[in-house]
Order: sequence, then structure tokens, then C-alpha cells
Amino acid sequence: MQPADASTDNTSQVAADTRPGVLRNKASLTLQTTHAQRLVQGREGAGGKQPIIGLDGLARYAAQISNSAAAGDPYADLALLSVEGLLADTQKMIRNLIGEISDVLDSVPAVEVELAQSVVPVQVPLMFATPYGFLGAYLLADYDELVRTVMTARHCAFIDRNRAFSHLLRTGRPIRRLFCMGPPVWRYTGVTREDIVKNTKLAQQAKLAYANMNIHDIPADVLQGSRRGRYAPPIRQTPAPSAAG
Repeated sequence: MQPADASTDNTSQVAADTRPGVLRNKASLTLQTTHAQRLVQGREGAGGKQPIIGLDGLARYAAQISNSAAAGDPYADLALLSVEGLLADTQKMIRNLIGEISDVLDSVPAVEVELAQSVVPVQVPLMFATPYGFLGAYLLADYDELVRTVMTARHCAFIDRNRAFSHLLRTGRPIRRLFCMGPPVWRYTGVTREDIVKNTKLAQQAKLAYANMNIHDIPADVLQGSRRGRYAPPIRQTPAPSAAG
């Protein structure tokens, strides 16, 4: 019998005892219009101007909601469903509008038009704690393309100035809801599903806080945890209390 290879055993032991570090990735967003760029970092409300939370603010806001959703807050799950729905609806509207104007650009077969491009596009690094920041970035990318499409169509006389303004205005309201004011759909209370089922004092305080935000009821499937956002985090399982000795 051949003796065991000690180096192999040692390598196996090291592999078993050593864990890989946390995964990280790199991503960036290329923007070519000031319309989209203004919605990245946002601005403070001053001089009568509306505050803009921007992409960074939206990502932080969503991360806070996600943390509470992971801790079992059903109001946070309801908020994530609302944010996902608003993101999806706005993106669908923007993409439909891009398709509509692109058809106009293709309406003269003898003329081939390329979308306007910035001579110095802006590269925005994307580093988010949750998928919701990336969903916001994808929406900004689509909005950036929409602005380029509209401006190209206007410059090449496919649409006039009023129609171009109207197209951009159509996307203004949902974009502002996401990147300017922030969706007022959640507030940190520390409440959990168990609190609500037992109607604890914390649950009563949470219900009052949300009633002031015109949110009165949690749908049964959300309260039970059977309906959650597509990108909601797993709910952390708290250890059961040990029996008294």
C-alpha cells in the first residue's frame, strides 16, 4: 500500500478551513444627455426648486426598505412591491415611446438617421447594496435613450418642437416620482409580521404612522409573506428562544 500524500491532506484541510471573501462586481452606466445625468446625484431643494433624491438617493432609500423587509416588516415588502411596480410601469412607457419615435425616424426609407451621441459621454460607476439601484440605473439608461431619440427626431425635422416637448413631458411625472420626491410608501418602524398578528404596541404605532401616509391595510398575501417583490431579500430567520432550564 502506498503511503498517503501528506501535502494533499494539508491542502484539503486548508481548502475546508478557508472561505472565499464577499463577492464584488464592477458596473458602469454611460449617459449622453444632461436630462439623465441630472437624475444621478440629485440636488437639495433650494430657491424654490424641487429637491431631487436622484439615483443615489433612490438606491439608499430602497436599501433601507430592503433591510426592513429582510427583518420581517410587511410594510417594507408592500413598499418594495410599489417601487418595483412604479419602475416597471415607467420603463414600459419609456420603451413604448422610444419605439413610437423610432418608427417615425424610419418613415423615410431613403434617409438613414443615426441617434445623436454626446462627444463626451459621462461614465457613472454603479455600486449598489440591492438590485433596486440597478433597476433605477436601467431606467435612467432608457430615459437617456428616449431623450436622444426625441432630440434626433426634432433636429431632423421628423417632429416639431411642441411634439418633442410633449413626448418628454409624458415621462416627466413618473420620473419625478422616482428621482425627485421619492415614493412616500415606507417609514422605519421596526415592526414585524409577528407584531401585527399579535397587535402589539409597536404594531399599533406602525398602523398609526402609515394611516397618516394614507396606507391603511396590508393585503393578506403580503402580510403572510406569500407575495413579495421579485427582488426582495430573503426574510432572516430569527433563532427560536431556548427553553428555560
